[in-house]
Amino acid sequence: MCFIACLSFGQLLAQGVEELEEKKLKLESEIEYNSRILSEVREEKKESLGELSVLKEQLKKRETLISTLSEEVEEITENINQIETDIDSIKIVQTDLREQYAKMIRHAYKSNTNYNSLLFLLSAESFNDAYKRMKYIKYYNDDKKRKVESLTEITDTLKIKINDLEKGKEEQQILIDEKTDEVDKLDEEKKKIDDVVSKLKKRENELKRANEKKQSTIRQLESEIRSIINQAIAKDESLPEPPPAKVKLSSNFKNNKGKLPWPVQRGVITGKFGEQPHPVLKGIKTQNDGIEITATKGTTVYAVADGKVSQIIFSPAFQSAIIVQHGNYFTVYSNVKNVSIQKGQSIKQGDKIGAIHTNTKGKTELSFQVWKKTNKLDPQRWIVKR
Repeated sequence: MCFIACLSFGQLLAQGVEELEEKKLKLESEIEYNSRILSEVREEKKESLGELSVLKEQLKKRETLISTLSEEVEEITENINQIETDIDSIKIVQTDLREQYAKMIRHAYKSNTNYNSLLFLLSAESFNDAYKRMKYIKYYNDDKKRKVESLTEITDTLKIKINDLEKGKEEQQILIDEKTDEVDKLDEEKKKIDDVVSKLKKRENELKRANEKKQSTIRQLESEIRSIINQAIAKDESLPEPPPAKVKLSSNFKNNKGKLPWPVQRGVITGKFGEQPHPVLKGIKTQNDGIEITATKGTTVYAVADGKVSQIIFSPAFQSAIIVQHGNYFTVYSNVKNVSIQKGQSIKQGDKIGAIHTNTKGKTELSFQVWKKTNKLDPQRWIVKR
């Protein structure tokens, strides 16, 4: 019947809502995690580039969440419209069945069906004729029974649909209210970003000095990494192919592009690879040899693939930097404290390397790099998307 097909369509809509709900819950979890990072960064009670970076990431997540909520509202609205159409169709069928059943009852009452059925059988001219009449009477009674069952079934279906409609409207209103709340939070975050940028611009000279110091640190670390990699290449210290990793990585590192696990369980990419415009200072460019991942205090750092520790460098500027060799490829983890591995040690994917250092401004940020011999690669293209 029509309403059965409509039920299947409604189930497909429900699946779409479930997928959007999962996406929404994931985004809400990420926003909550970003809020924890922000609360740690703000402990210094002074605006910083770290706070600005996390705020911008938070804004992106909030915008995606609002978009997801809008999609979910549209899905539920479509579901509600379909349920209302189903209800109209069911009511038409229900009315038709009721009219048919009422006619049947009236006919039975007027003709005294039980008595007339007996006369109908007795007046048969032959045994075959009587048999045919008996089958007809049975069909008539069965038809009456089927109509009663159909009417009961469709009435039950109607009750379920009406209940689904009420639930759908409740869910729709909850999501609309939630979306309104998220839009308000988004406006607050935009104002906060403008406020932070405004205050940071007043400290332009301080930011320039900090940027120059950071770029100097990056160049220093790059020089040391390049030197260590050149030494490894000169000694031909290419590693034997390691066995398959825990997350089914290829034994050949180059085949793991886009598949490597993150070096932390949770974190936010707040610094991208390559030359980037300074978030506050106009005309100033910053160079990043990897990506920066901001996390909460005490976050553990893990090896992304099997390899051998080529070197561990320490500097007050970037704390410990661990260089791990994977054949002709190298991964670098810097701003690490409590290092739990040693130079020359063979490590497995998922082994603990240390923890991210938290600076005096409350910023907990890991610098992660990927090199192919002496060529710097974009780590974001190597790790899995989240």
